[in-house]
Amino acid sequence: MRSLAQAMELKGDWTPSDERLLGDDQSVLLMAFAYLVSLSVVKAAAGGSTKLAGTVKTISSVNNVIMCLYSLYSFVGISLILAANWIDDGFPVWKAVCDTEHSMSRGLDFWMYHFYISKFWEWIDTWVMIIKGKGVWPPENSQFFLHVFHHCVTASVLGYVPWKQELPMAYLGPLTNSFVHIPMYGYYCITEHWQGARMYGVFITPSQIVQFLIVMVGLIPSTLNPEGCGATKRSVVWWWFAYSVWLALFTMMFLKKKAARATALSKAN
Repeated sequence: MRSLAQAMELKGDWTPSDERLLGDDQSVLLMAFAYLVSLSVVKAAAGGSTKLAGTVKTISSVNNVIMCLYSLYSFVGISLILAANWIDDGFPVWKAVCDTEHSMSRGLDFWMYHFYISKFWEWIDTWVMIIKGKGVWPPENSQFFLHVFHHCVTASVLGYVPWKQELPMAYLGPLTNSFVHIPMYGYYCITEHWQGARMYGVFITPSQIVQFLIVMVGLIPSTLNPEGCGATKRSVVWWWFAYSVWLALFTMMFLKKKAARATALSKAN
C-alpha cells in the first residue's frame, strides 16, 4: 500500500536535474550575473522617462496578483506534501531537520523546481522599480542594496539548494518564503491603488524577519554535523551568509521605519 506522501506526489516524466533548464551550478552563477546586467539595460532603456507610468502600474499590479496567487499555490502544495511526509514518518522532530535520506523532501521535486524557476520571474519587481524612477540601480541606500542583493542570490538560496536537496531542512526556505509572499504581494498590489493601506506594511518586515530566524534555527544541526545530517558544507556556508545578511539588513530597515514612524507621530501630536 502506498504511503500518504506517495499518493500525493505529482508524477511526471522528469529528466535528470542537471539536464533541466538552469539545472547546473554554472547556470545559477550566470543568471545572477544576467540579473545585474539586466538592471543596467532596463535603466538605460527607461532613460528617466515617466511616459510609461500608467502601463508600468498596470503591469506591476498584474504581476503582484500573479505572484500572490502563485505563492499561495506553492505554499499549499509544499505544505501538503511536507505534512504527508511528516505523518508517514511518525511526526519526527530531529529527523525533520537532520536526515541523510532527506525523507521530508520526498515528492517535492516538482514543487522545488518550479519554485526555483519562479525566482527569476521575480526580477520583474526590480525592473518595475527602475522604470518608476526608484534609485535601485546602482543602489542609493541600504534598502535598495538589500533589494538587489536579495534578488541576485535568492534563486540559488531558496530555489537551487532545496531543489538539489543539499540540506535536509532546505524545504523550510520555500515553505516560509512562499507563506510570507502571500501577504507581501497582496500588499504591493493594494498599495498601487490605495496609499492608505501602507499603514499595514509595518507587519510585512517582521514576518520576513521571523522567516529568517526559523530557517536559521533549523540550520543549526546541519552546521554542527553536515555529514551526519546529509548536508553539503558549501550550502551550509552559503545559507548562513545569505540569511545573516538578509536578517541584518531587514532588521536595520525595520528599525529605521519604526524610528521614522515614531518621529512622524510625535510631530503630528
